Amino acid sequence: MIRIDDRLYDESYFSETSARLAAEIGLSDRDTGRYAVCFPETVDWLALFFAIRKAGASVLPIHPGTPYPGARKLAIGAGCDRLLYNSLTAEVLQKPELGSPQGTLLQMSSGTTGAPKCVARSWAEIDAEIESYVRTFRQPEGMTPVIACPTTHSYGLICGILVALKRGQTPVIVNTGNPKYLLKVLRETERPLLYSSPAILHTLARLLPQGEQIHATMTSGTLLPIRGLPISAPKAGSCSSNMAAPNPAASPSIRMSPPLATWASCCRIFPRKRAAVSKTPERLSSGMAMARRSTRVISATAAPTACWSSSPVWTT
Repeated sequence: MIRIDDRLYDESYFSETSARLAAEIGLSDRDTGRYAVCFPETVDWLALFFAIRKAGASVLPIHPGTPYPGARKLAIGAGCDRLLYNSLTAEVLQKPELGSPQGTLLQMSSGTTGAPKCVARSWAEIDAEIESYVRTFRQPEGMTPVIACPTTHSYGLICGILVALKRGQTPVIVNTGNPKYLLKVLRETERPLLYSSPAILHTLARLLPQGEQIHATMTSGTLLPIRGLPISAPKAGSCSSNMAAPNPAASPSIRMSPPLATWASCCRIFPRKRAAVSKTPERLSSGMAMARRSTRVISATAAPTACWSSSPVWTT
């Protein structure tokens, strides 16, 4: 089952809807098509995603806020032969010269180091990643995943939805347009594990009353503004976090590594406190070096350790 905002969708709903959508767009068993999909509603996108994966075809998820020209450009760049843009009537694109008989999840890189590139991973590779994820991160088994990030991104789709379903959990997908509603959902959910971006976490921390905390969160991606934002990681045995420790003179931020090979931190968020903190934080030393420059895998330690920043970032 999957809950989207205030509505619960069971397995039979997705089975029936996926079968209907597959018939409408002409999906067949062992389909070799490459479909680019941009739908405004999460439930429609997920139903079609499950149908395409079941057929063994390839799919490029496109964020629902993408304008048509941008979506078409992404579809062509990924070598897709069909674009479904807010409609089940597919636009036929130029057939790629080099097709693959193997179904894949297609995603575009961020383009921060050049033109965005298409990354294709087979469904077998995705399944292996999910298996590894579930086997490695055991503490979230007793939590309820709350996904407040795009389900067209591998972070929300794989880490959030597919991992939750593999664990037999019911993921809760929440629109992030209203942070106060997201807080309401978190308060009503038993042991919530929030999947979201550093920007959303920063906003939530500012809205939280003093003394209230989010149970746990899994975050990934960009710079995390931490001025006045203490973060406390879980105790030993939980997820590890990938953080860089910037020089205190450079920027009061912590950079989270991208969700490619390693998923980011599982930590606890506390509201800003007025208590004075040490002006001489200890340089981050816990963990082991990664190939990515200035990145560390932060393992659990016996006592809090402060990173370089204007406010402490704790690992406990």
